[in-house]
Amino acid sequence: MYFVTKRTVEIENTVHEEFGVSYGENNIIFFTSDIKEAEMLAELLNENEVEPNHVADIIEDLFYT
Repeated sequence: MYFVTKRTVEIENTVHEEFGVSYGENNIIFFTSDIKEAEMLAELLNENEVEPNHVADIIEDLFYT
């Protein structure tokens, strides 16, 4: 099952929150600063039982093309 995950990073003395998805205990990818986008993706992945090796391609298609 996919879950939303969050991390905090510091870039050039500015703190940023990043959200992504994890599969079980494994973080897959952080891709957005918008938690709603991460929640939508986790729901989509779970509904369609997507294999973890396809997640990066799906993120690229949904958010970066």
